[in-house]
This record gives sequence, structure tokens and C-alpha cells, in this order.
Amino acid sequence: MKIEVQNLEGCKRRLDIQIPGTIVSGEISRASAEMAKYARVPGFRPGRVPVSVIRQRFKSELRQEALRNLLPSAVETAVDTHKLRIIGEPGVETLDFASDETLDVAVLVEVIPEFELKDYKGMTVTKTVYRVLDSDVDKVIEKMREDAAQLVADDTEGREARDGDFVSIDVVGHHVDVGEGHEGHHHEPLKADDLTIEIGGDGVHPEFNDALRGMKVGEEKTFTVAYPETGAPGMAGHTIEYTAKLAAIRVREVPEFDDDFASEQEGDYGTADKLRAAVRSDLEKSAENRTSSELEESVITELTDANDFPVPEVLRAEQANSRMQQLVRAFQSRGIDPRGMSLDWSSIRDSAFAGAERDVRAMLIIERIAANEDLDPTDDEVEAEIVQMAEALGQPIEQLRARLTKEGGADSIRHRLRSRKALNYVIDTANVKVETVDGLEPKKAAEIAAPAAEDEGGAEAESGS
Repeated sequence: MKIEVQNLEGCKRRLDIQIPGTIVSGEISRASAEMAKYARVPGFRPGRVPVSVIRQRFKSELRQEALRNLLPSAVETAVDTHKLRIIGEPGVETLDFASDETLDVAVLVEVIPEFELKDYKGMTVTKTVYRVLDSDVDKVIEKMREDAAQLVADDTEGREARDGDFVSIDVVGHHVDVGEGHEGHHHEPLKADDLTIEIGGDGVHPEFNDALRGMKVGEEKTFTVAYPETGAPGMAGHTIEYTAKLAAIRVREVPEFDDDFASEQEGDYGTADKLRAAVRSDLEKSAENRTSSELEESVITELTDANDFPVPEVLRAEQANSRMQQLVRAFQSRGIDPRGMSLDWSSIRDSAFAGAERDVRAMLIIERIAANEDLDPTDDEVEAEIVQMAEALGQPIEQLRARLTKEGGADSIRHRLRSRKALNYVIDTANVKVETVDGLEPKKAAEIAAPAAEDEGGAEAESGS
């Protein structure tokens, strides 16, 4: 058997394989004899069809059978002979049977790239340490108070509605469209009872704000709204006359941050001081996680920038799909159906593929470092990880271990620990410069402030991936 390997673009290789006609003919003869046992051919009794007739009548089918039986072992021989580390499924590009049954076939494969690993010891990276300030704690507490705010009726006699009030109205609307394009159109009245509107709030039409501002409970007012052509379906381009009756005025009451407020929160706080201390502790733990995450990201960036090589398209596609799935799950976890969102999915997918290439390159680099430094995790380390996962998920250890064994999760844990040890090794040997930053960015303060329950959710998500 002749084998040649052609290097193509990136990680693609073409295996040009020639299987001698004697081998192919032998396989066809075997398949012909087997087919003769059950083939039905007019003029012959079942099981009595001559092999020569079988080979002539079913020539195409016999060649396909020979291909199915011979090609996998031929590809395996080619891979072993040339020591190729292929990834994904091989694909046949061309094949040709000669008159003597010699088979010439070209098979496309992708391989794990060989690359010269640049020195990964002693790199210089910056570690940013975030110092939590009282103002960061105050922002979280303020958010908690805002979330606990309630609407309370203001029954002050003669009270006029003003900006920031939440008013309840009973409203009826009639189309009063005039002019070309509206002749003869009939529209059913628009009606809503106990409709709540925040005067001056986001998305409230200016005419509604102007009409409701200054009204008193029990008062009725008629006004018109001319909707732009770009308005909501059924309203766009129409003029509607509304009659609204003010039923109630409510104000938003934000609770004070005191012991009563603290005792109403989930967790055994009891006093405002204990709750404040818990908020600070959560912020500090999450800030530490942020520091570690950013340091790891910095190291990975240094490694991928220093080692530029092509990655297998099959791994890149798998990682891009994983990124897309994570995005969809993130939307769904917030109760958002991404199918109803106006998103440029093409651009999002392009971005996912760009990030996936870096992810795969980083994975291959870290695997090489782990192999160089012999950083395989021990059985005890794997077991400790399983115990930690079980505690985070609130599952019995044996139950989790059984599920991981069934789903092949133990190998995934071992691989993750191996990568973690390799990354820690690079960090431990790096020249780390510490930079202290006072305070948290406003956006990060809100994100980091999640209590321990969210950390547990993250652990569950990781274990299920």
C-alpha cells in the first residue's frame, strides 16, 4: 500500500492512499461469495447465483462494500506510519477504482498542530488587587434598598400627581385619524382599567406625562396623542384621543437601612452592622476572584501572543458553538428568550469563532506545558475536587461520583485539574507585579455583590459542562 501525506492550509492534511488491486479484488471476492448466499437474480434460484454473475451485476455495490471494509484500516495505517495526531472524522475527497481494481483515494484529515513552545517561565505580568471601599458597600446596600422599595398610596386630600408618582388610571382611547389614507377605517376603542404609569418614567409618551401631571384622584381629562410612523404596531401613524380618570396616586417608598431591614433579608443577620459586614465580605471574596481571574487571563494572553500557530478547524467550530450555547443559556437564566431579540447573530457568531481560535490555542499550549512539567493530577486531587463539587451542589458524594462515572465526567475533572495546575505553574514562576486599585468599578460592584447563592450556581454550571 502506497501512502503520501500532503500538507494543506493550517492543520489540514491530505492522505493519498493507493490500495493494490490484489487486495481490493480479494475483498470483492469475499463480499461476492457472501452476497451469492442471499442475492435474488432473475433466472437463478436463491443461493445458486454464480459469483461471476454477482460481480458483474452488483459491481458498484461490491466496490462500496470493499471500500467500507478496507478504508478505515488503510487510514489507520497511514496515520500510524506518519505519526499523525488526527482530530475529528476523516473525509474522502476523491476515490478512483482502476480497471485492475487498484483503489486510489484521497482522504482529508485535521491534525493537532506541532509547534515550538516559547519559554513560559519568568514572564512578567501584572496582578491587580481591588481594595473594597465603604462607597462600594454603600452602592450594594442602596441597590438592596431600591429592590425592596414598595408602592404606597398617597391619600392626601387635594394631592396633585407629579413626576416620579405611580398613578393608576382607567383609560379609553378612540382613533381620530383624519386625512388621506384613513378614510373609512374602523377601529375598536382602546380600553384599560387600573393601568399603572410612572409620570416622567422611561418610555411614557410625553402627552401622557403632560396630561397626568397635576391631576387629582377622581379627576378626568381628555387629551390626544399623535403616534409617529415608527411607533408600536397598531399605533404607528395614528392619532388617538384618550379619556383618563385618575384612580390612585402611589409613591415609591424605599426602606431605611436599619436592624429591621437587616432582619428581613435572607440569612441570619439580625442587625444592620452584621448585614453591612456580610456585604463587605462578599465583595472582598468576589474581588479576590476577580483578581485571580484577571491574572489568569493576563497569563493566557501572554502565552497565546507568544505562540502563534494554526488550530484545527473542528476544535475551533466546537468551541465557537460552546460559546454560542453559553450566550443563549445566559439569556435564558435571566428569563430572556433570545429568539425574540433583535440581535446580529451573524456578527455574534463571527466574534465567537474569533474568540474560539484563541481558546483552542490556549488549551493546546497549556496541555503542552502540563506534559513538559508532568503535572498530571493525583487520584486524591480528583477525589477532593469531586467532594468539593458535591458540597457546592448539595448532592451526596456517591451519587455525584456515580453520575460522573456514567457520563465520563471524571476524565473531564482530571483534564480541568491538569490545566489548572499548568496555569498555576506558569503563574508561580512568573515575575508578578502587584498593582492596587482603590474601589470597584460601578458595573463590577453590582455584579460582584451577588451573595454566596450565586457562587453555588456557578459551581453547578461548571460541573454540568
